[in-house]
Amino acid sequence: MHYAEKRAEQEAKCRPAAEQGDAEAQFQLARLYESYSPGTDTKERRTAALRWFLKAAEQGHVIAQYRLGLYYRHGVGTVAKDQAEGDVWFSKAAAQGHIGAMMHLGRYREAADLGNPLAQCKLGDQSIEKDPAEAMSWYLKAFNNADSLEGWDLTAGEAAYQIAKMYEEGRGIPKNDETAVAWLFKAAEKGDPKAPWDIADRYAKGIGIPKDTAVAAEWYVEAESRDANFEPEGSDLQKTCKARGVPLKEMLTAYRKAAESCEVWAMYLADLYKYGWGIPPDRAESQKWRRRAAAESAHHLVDVEAEGGVH
Repeated sequence: MHYAEKRAEQEAKCRPAAEQGDAEAQFQLARLYESYSPGTDTKERRTAALRWFLKAAEQGHVIAQYRLGLYYRHGVGTVAKDQAEGDVWFSKAAAQGHIGAMMHLGRYREAADLGNPLAQCKLGDQSIEKDPAEAMSWYLKAFNNADSLEGWDLTAGEAAYQIAKMYEEGRGIPKNDETAVAWLFKAAEKGDPKAPWDIADRYAKGIGIPKDTAVAAEWYVEAESRDANFEPEGSDLQKTCKARGVPLKEMLTAYRKAAESCEVWAMYLADLYKYGWGIPPDRAESQKWRRRAAAESAHHLVDVEAEGGVH
């Protein structure tokens, strides 16, 4: 069934109950209007969604109240930004225990006491200057709670990273580089984008861990892969290696290892050798890695097609 037909069918099911005052049906109808629909006006859809969210929210539908708060907080559709009105609806949702609403109101303590890891991490951030011991307590709670909940890896990683920095700096606790490294590995395992940079630096310098520039090079590649703002193109690799304290040969080995299974790094090597960014240009190497990138891209396309992702 075509998407538009399916959506029309869902709307037809929700509308009778919504018009008769069923709050859940009103909420579901609002979500249908809010969702993308080809050939429709976005503002018009969101205005209709707002109308139905309001009807559901006035009957106490907690998620509708939260959605209204977002509409007014950010000025969605034809709604003008109105933080006060947004906070009214966030407060109603928060009174019913909606953690997202509590977070938007800055009521982190309430959300933290309910076990929300992100709120606990926020409280750690807020207390680290005035009370490091309290901050450590909140970061530990955030890590332990997030680590036990599906979908909270990044929060667990952020909490672990903050704990690592506290041990690194001796903030409120005795300075301990080995313990800091252990927490950095936990942070990296959970996907934190900052931890690999710190781990790479420590391997390169032998801080809290045996010096190993080859391993450091691999962690630098991992850090670069996670850093959305990192742009290696055009940079002088020889200067970069000197600043990091990693031999050029070992850095190239790490890039080659990554490029064997990643078309992005294969393309980087192709351009690196083509343009000679800090190394002598090498046409044969450039072509080799460009072919590798094309092969990886083709393999990826086959995998996606096999999973039904390309039509």
